[in-house]
Amino acid sequence: MTENRYAIALDQLEGGVRVEPAEQVAEHPEPGPPPADGWSTDPRPYAGGAAGDADGD
Repeated sequence: MTENRYAIALDQLEGGVRVEPAEQVAEHPEPGPPPADGWSTDPRPYAGGAAGDADGD
């Protein structure tokens, strides 16, 4: 059986994908102001308590 011509050494593989720990940190933005008065934060504002299945039961 012949060697795999596409095989690369483990050191080469790991060396090409190394990301420094300082570069892995993602900063999250500060939360914005709350919505203006009169706006609802309900994700279903027009559901009106619709908790039934497809036929409304």
